[in-house]
Amino acid sequence: MTPKIINILCLEDSADDLFLIRNKLTSIGLNVNIDHVAAEEEYTEKLRAGGYDIIFSDFNLPGFNGLKALFHAKKICPEIPFICVSGAIGEDFAVEMMQYGAADYILKDRLHKLPIALQRVIREVDDRRSRMEAEKMVKESETRFRDIVMSMYDVVWEVDREWWITYSSENLHTILGYHPDEVIGKSILDFAPPENKEVVGGFLANTLDSCGIVKDLENWNPHKDGSRVCLLSNGFPIFDDKGTLTGYRGIHKDITKNKLQTLELIEAKERAEAGSRLKTAFMNNISHELRTPLNGILGFTQLLLEPDLSNEEKVHFQSLLTQSSNRLIGTITNYMDISMIVSGNMAVHMKPTRLSPLFTRIQEKYLSVCSEKKLFFSISLPEGTASLEINTDGELLQKTLEHMLDNAVKFTPKGEICLGLTLIPGSIRFFVRDTGIGVPKEAHQRIFEPFMQEESSLTRGYEGSGLGLSIAAGIVKLLGGETQMESEKGAGSTFSFTLPCEIIPSSRPSATEPVQAILPVANSVILVAEDDEANLIYFENILRNEGLGVITASNGQDAIDRIHEHPEISLVLMDMKMPLMDGMEATKRIKSIRRELPVVAITAFAMSGDKKKILEAGCDGYLSKPLTKEVLLAKVKEFI
Repeated sequence: MTPKIINILCLEDSADDLFLIRNKLTSIGLNVNIDHVAAEEEYTEKLRAGGYDIIFSDFNLPGFNGLKALFHAKKICPEIPFICVSGAIGEDFAVEMMQYGAADYILKDRLHKLPIALQRVIREVDDRRSRMEAEKMVKESETRFRDIVMSMYDVVWEVDREWWITYSSENLHTILGYHPDEVIGKSILDFAPPENKEVVGGFLANTLDSCGIVKDLENWNPHKDGSRVCLLSNGFPIFDDKGTLTGYRGIHKDITKNKLQTLELIEAKERAEAGSRLKTAFMNNISHELRTPLNGILGFTQLLLEPDLSNEEKVHFQSLLTQSSNRLIGTITNYMDISMIVSGNMAVHMKPTRLSPLFTRIQEKYLSVCSEKKLFFSISLPEGTASLEINTDGELLQKTLEHMLDNAVKFTPKGEICLGLTLIPGSIRFFVRDTGIGVPKEAHQRIFEPFMQEESSLTRGYEGSGLGLSIAAGIVKLLGGETQMESEKGAGSTFSFTLPCEIIPSSRPSATEPVQAILPVANSVILVAEDDEANLIYFENILRNEGLGVITASNGQDAIDRIHEHPEISLVLMDMKMPLMDGMEATKRIKSIRRELPVVAITAFAMSGDKKKILEAGCDGYLSKPLTKEVLLAKVKEFI
C-alpha cells in the first residue's frame, strides 16, 4: 500500500539544507512532496494557496526570520502545524516560538530527529482532526435531537432510580404549564393528583423492583393552572456499564382531547342505551296505560246497553266507566306534562298564591280517596300559616303535591298519609309522609326517573304511568326548588321539596266564600262552536235539558255568522281547534262585534300555559276536555 503523501511547504534559503531534509525524510520511507520557497512574498502566496500538511521553516533568512514566518502561518492557516528547522537558534528564541504556536523545533545538525517530529506532529494533527470531527458529529447529533424534541408536542423526560426528575423537554410548559427548571430535582409524585398518589407510588415501586418498562400508563395530572391533563407515559430503564439500573427515560403524550372524546362517546352510548330503555319502557307503559282504561270504557259502555241490568248494576258500571275514563285522562295528562318538562316548554306563571285554599282543595279530594282505602289522611300546618301567601305558580304547586299524594296512596296499603309544610328562613318545605311499603336505599337514585316505581321490573306491580314523581321533581326544579326523599323498605316514606320564597302574610280573609247554587236562566241562548259531532251532541243535550236554547256552529267562521244572525245569543262556548278559522281568531272577531258577549273556551289543549294564552286571546273562561255535566253547567252559571 503506497504511503500517504505528506505535502510540505519548506521555507529554506539553502539548497544543500533542503536536499538534506528531503533525503532524511525519504530515507525512512516517508512519501513526501516538498514545495520549496525562499522569500517572504512567495511564502505568503503559498500559504494562501493552501493544501499543505505541515510547514518547515529556517529561522535565519535574508530580510526575514522564522518567528515572522510563524506569525504569517498562524494568521493565514492556523490549523497547519509549524516546525522550525534551523542551524542555530538560541534557547530564548526557541521558547518564544513554541509559545507562539510552533509544534516543534529541530536543529539542522540533528536532522535524524526530524522524521520522528514530523510523524508525531502529523499524528497529533490527525488525532485533533478526528476529535474535532467527533465533536462536530456529537454537536450535530445533539442539535438534531433538540430539534426533534422541540418539533414534538410530546414531553421527553428522564428520572433517576428514585424517580427524581433529572430532565424534561421544553414542551412540558405547553402541556402542563411548568417550565423544566420548575420540575427538575423534584419527585414525580410531587405532580401526581392527591387522590392518585398512592396508586402511582405503588406502580412506580413495582416497576422499579422489576426493572420493567413503563408502558401505556394513563394518568390524570394537575396542570399548573389547576385543570387536569391526561398523559400517556411510556419509558425504558437506563443501565450503566455494570448493568445497574440508574433511572428511566421516556415520553409523556397529552391524550386529554382523545380521552375526553372517548368519555363523551361512552356517555353518549350510555345515554343512547338509557334512551332505548326509556323508549321501550315508554312504549310498554303507554300501551298498557292507554289500552287498560280504554278496555274498561268500551266494555262497560256496551254492558250499560244490556236490557236486563238492574239499577244497582247500572250505577256500579257507570262508576267503573267513570273510573276508567279518569284513569285515561290522568295518563294522557301525565304524558303531556313529562313531554313539556323534558322539552323545556312547560310555562311557569309566578304570582301571589294563598296556601289555605290550595290545601282545602287538596283535602277535599284526598279525604274521599283515602277513605276508600281505609287510610287516615291529615294535614299538618304550623300555627298561623292559614293566611300565608307565597309567590309561586299555584297550579303547578298543587299538581306537584297531588302527584306525591297519589304516589303515597298507591303504595300505602294501610296506616296514614300526612300532607304538611314547615317554614324555613327564606324558603318553605312541603312534605308528604306515609306509612307505606317504603323504598330500599339502592333504589333512591332512580325513583324520580320516568316510568320507575321501586325498580324497573316492578313498574307493572301497581297501576299508573310511573311518571308522577318524575313530573313532581321536574316541576319543583322549574319552581326553583329541590326534591328530597327519606325512606326505608317497609318503614314508609317522606317525599318533600323546598321552594325559595318570601312568605308574606295575606291581607285577604282566610275563609272561603260559599258557592251559591244559581241555576242557569231558562230560555237563555247559547252558541256552541264545535267541529266534533259527538262533542256537539253531548253539549247540546246537557244544555237543552236545562231549558237553555242552543245554536250550533261547526267552525270559527260559522260562529261569527251566527253572532250576526242571532243578537239574542248571551254566551258562546268556543272550541279552540276548528277548520277554516280557529277558536282564538274567532273569539277576537266576536269581541270586535260584541265586546260584552262572554266567550268560554272549551278545548283539548290542557298543557301548562294553554289557559293563560287562551284567556289573553280574549276568552272570559276556560274549560278543558273531557268535562262532566256538572263542570259544564257550573261554568255556564258564571255567565248567564
